[in-house]
Amino acid sequence: MSTNATIGAGAPSGCRYWAFISYSQRDARWADWLHKAIETYRFPRGLAGRHIGAITIPHRLFPVFRDQDELPSAGDLSQKIREALEASHALVVICSPNAVASRWVNEEIRLFKAMGRGGQIFPIIVDGEPNASDRPLSGLIECFPPALRFGVAADGTLSDRRSEPLAADAREGRGGRTNAFLRLIAGIAGVGFDDLRRREDVRARRRRLTFAAASVAAALCVGAAYLGLADANVGVPGGAVIRDQLDRYGVSVLRRFAPHEEVLRKAALARAQIRQGVLAMAATITLNPADYKVGVWDVGQAVSAVYRDPDVSRRDLDLMTPLLDQIFRDDMVLIVNGRPAGWLDSPTLPRAESPIWTTLALSEVLGRASHELSATTRNKLAGYLDAAQAIADSYHPLRDGGWNIAKEEKAENHYVYTTALALHALLELNSKGVCWHGDCARLREMIHAAFDWLINAFVADEGVTGWRRQIDDDKPPDLDLNLYAYGAIGRAAADLSYPIPAKIEKAALEQLIGLAKRSYYPSQEDIEHWTRYVDDQGKRQLVNQPTRLFWYPWALEALVQWLRYADRAQLRPESIQGMQRSLSHLVVDLSDAMLGDVSRAPIFVKAEALYGLCAVR
Repeated sequence: MSTNATIGAGAPSGCRYWAFISYSQRDARWADWLHKAIETYRFPRGLAGRHIGAITIPHRLFPVFRDQDELPSAGDLSQKIREALEASHALVVICSPNAVASRWVNEEIRLFKAMGRGGQIFPIIVDGEPNASDRPLSGLIECFPPALRFGVAADGTLSDRRSEPLAADAREGRGGRTNAFLRLIAGIAGVGFDDLRRREDVRARRRRLTFAAASVAAALCVGAAYLGLADANVGVPGGAVIRDQLDRYGVSVLRRFAPHEEVLRKAALARAQIRQGVLAMAATITLNPADYKVGVWDVGQAVSAVYRDPDVSRRDLDLMTPLLDQIFRDDMVLIVNGRPAGWLDSPTLPRAESPIWTTLALSEVLGRASHELSATTRNKLAGYLDAAQAIADSYHPLRDGGWNIAKEEKAENHYVYTTALALHALLELNSKGVCWHGDCARLREMIHAAFDWLINAFVADEGVTGWRRQIDDDKPPDLDLNLYAYGAIGRAAADLSYPIPAKIEKAALEQLIGLAKRSYYPSQEDIEHWTRYVDDQGKRQLVNQPTRLFWYPWALEALVQWLRYADRAQLRPESIQGMQRSLSHLVVDLSDAMLGDVSRAPIFVKAEALYGLCAVR
């Protein structure tokens, strides 16, 4: 906006602007949103006009200063910026790793504090971690610029006295964009957040009621029967458009679904039942390379699932960790040239799932219980993780992002299922602050490469989109295999802001929203993969490596991760509503059928089902 705007109505004397937005140019998208949101926000009835100290709460916090020009590459802040800072009632800082890297954001904070107005600085976190620089071994990235974390003297010099800024947190899972925005508004205007939140809730209810009344009136105009047919998924002309509009505003009558609290309750009940089955079967496991019944793959899945469970007790966790010692017994691990090369637990060709699931299990244990472990135990588990990763290294020999199901004769013979599973494991390591052979930069490279490989392997074949069972075949994409890949891609986008191509986003939303109509059975399918390899005698062999796909747990994983991505990417409300409807259907409507099926299944089926349910929390 122009710097010639009128003085902010109700602001303290001498203030031309209600707020000055300080941000890195790389966070311009956040600044665009925040600038517009603050200036267009209207205070609820009953607050506007109230006097709080030197402030009279206006109808709107207008104007707000945001410099849209590139700052100079050298020298000091421009005179325009200094004048705007002096004329601003508050300083809003968009905090992220980009802000930390910006000299000008730090300078604006420093100058505002030097004016003696540190109490009027309101940070909003959009990425990174506050005070992460105090914990350099965590692998997290700082989001607070130095001038925000330390005091500033009257002459503008940075002191060693720590500041403890109270920041609004717009990150997913940390309060969310709406609450963070309201905290900013409350701070700038000097009103209580709880008071503002309650009044916003009342206003939102009024808006919903107003829209509902308008919808009823529109329905009467075009015909209540027609609207009902469209809402009931009957194929009437324009029905899809009507359903989208109903979902956009959350007013569907005939396609209602369980509230999120009921979904969480039902998921917790299902987890408790499956968890008991996994624990009971795990208690009987004794790995024996000479008598294969249960292998490393199964143990890795069981430990991963139980440790991922948010409701599991400490006692139950302690029952699972000794299984990791069995995996790494001397008689179980194959050593080649002094390094772990595999396990001696498989009657057939060893597969990548064993080291991938073992890596997942160890990341869950180290991430969840690290503060409870002794240094000796932690070092032992770190050694186990290094060994599992050393074994896993042989399954992505080209380092191009693609993973192989086995040690193939042709290193480029990558497999979508294995790559998607590996990406899940890599992202879990990243979320737990655990790295690849201790190298966090290498882990990020592997995540990015696997993400790119899956993106490039995506195909659209005669209206069916997704991933083929084999990269080099000419068959249509496999819908159940899609769920594995969509879950991994969605999480990478939600955790690390990786961009998802529009064609993949469209295809993913269509399939995930369509899960609301899916029945539980068939619960699984086998997909073939013919592997060529050279045996120990140097002979070329061809063996079929079938993979059993369980769609249900990976559909849950995909839905949860895409709902997280939807919040970050600001997807359309109807898309979010559609995925929430699918999640409700899978958990509330299908969990009984799933539990009946899983109750008769071996431990790896139970563990995989539990792992997927643990995403719903």
